[in-house]
Amino acid sequence: MQSSIIIYYMISVWNPSVMTPFYEGTSTTNHVDPVPQVLMLTAIVVGFATTALCLAVVIRIKKETGTIMYNEIKA
Repeated sequence: MQSSIIIYYMISVWNPSVMTPFYEGTSTTNHVDPVPQVLMLTAIVVGFATTALCLAVVIRIKKETGTIMYNEIKA
């Protein structure tokens, strides 16, 4: 779901007739807004960090209890 939302936002702001803001030699009226791309890049980084944190917690639970099955840990 997260990947599809990121792709949707990236495609929705894409326009082949505009230039990137740092491209030299063009007027300032025909530039793309970089904010949506920056927000989606931030979403990718946060998603990766969340996944890494959850994986670290699962690995720690496995080391402490010997299993990751909820029923076995509860018993």
